[in-house]
Formats: sequence, C-alpha cells, structure tokens
Amino acid sequence: FGEVDANCVQRQLEDFAEKKDGQLKNYLIQHLAPSVLGPNGTVYITDHHHLSVALLRAFLPYKKPYYHRTLYVCITHDFSQLEAPVFWKGMEEKALVFLQDNFGQKITVDELPGSVKYLRDDPYRTLAMYARESFGFVKCGRSETNDFEQCQGGKVEAKPFLEFRWGNVFRDKFPSKGIYTESDQMQVLAFEGYLN
Repeated sequence: FGEVDANCVQRQLEDFAEKKDGQLKNYLIQHLAPSVLGPNGTVYITDHHHLSVALLRAFLPYKKPYYHRTLYVCITHDFSQLEAPVFWKGMEEKALVFLQDNFGQKITVDELPGSVKYLRDDPYRTLAMYARESFGFVKCGRSETNDFEQCQGGKVEAKPFLEFRWGNVFRDKFPSKGIYTESDQMQVLAFEGYLN
C-alpha cells in the first residue's frame, strides 16, 4: 500500500463528505472493493486498499461519522465453507493474497496485517500507481483501459495485486537505501535521479 495515494484519496473523500450532498456515498458505491468471503464469513479485500485506509482515516463532518464509513464490497469468491488452511492455500493458488511485506520480503499468512489500519507504506507501490496512471503499464478491468488491445474491450480483468508486483519490479530496478525514511519529496528526487 502506498501512503501518498491513500492521503490523496482521503482528501477526496473529505471533500465529498464536506458537501453532504450524497457524493461520498455515490463515490463509495461506484468503487466497490473486490473481496473474498473466507472462513466464518470474514471478508478479505483483494483491491482498493488505499480507499479502505483513506475511508478509515478520513475526517467526516457528520454527527455520526461511522454511518458514512461504509466500504462497499463485491464478493468475487465465496470460500466461507473452507477450513483456514485450505482457504489460505486456495487464496495463494488463485493469487488472491499477496504474501510480501512493504519491503518486498516474503511473509506468512500469520504475518498479514489483521486490518487495513496496520498496513505499512511501500513507496515503490506508490511509484507503481503513478506508472499505471501514466499508462506505463495497463491494468485491465477499468473503463479507461477497455480500448487497449490487451484488455479486449473490457473482457479481461487484471490479476489482483498488480501494482504490488510492479512495485517489486521498481524496487529491484531502482534501489534506494533511505526510501523508507525519506520524505515524499526526497523520494521523488531519488526517482528523478534514475530518470535523468
């Protein structure tokens, strides 16, 4: 997850909420989070981690803001009848879980954050988001990419965690020792050094 993008989304949500005209709810309904139903009915999101964190952190100027913190989901797989070991094996086989930390190191299922509030910033994931938005790579399944040949008119969906995988490519190609402690501006300057 990239902190910079989550902050941008948070500001957007707060702008919608400030207007109190239904824009916040409409935005959230239009941005369903693909999710898997796991053992005991637990919901696991497989995309829109930035939106989830942003919604959790956003200042919502309502008398009861928790009513407006609804993340709408679309259940793509129902594995609720499976036992945990079989569930997690299936999640790995279908690439519905990304078992790496924010440094690109492998982790176990037990080391996954228990909530989006425990996600850690990965600056390379943010770089991947900027590359995607600039069409450095294409994430099929979005209206703005349907015309790309590889997306076959919207018939092809990107695999989950595509930006995380690209983040790993960037981490290997553009290593920066201080990137996890540098300010956002210093991170940009470090990446610009690679491009010039």
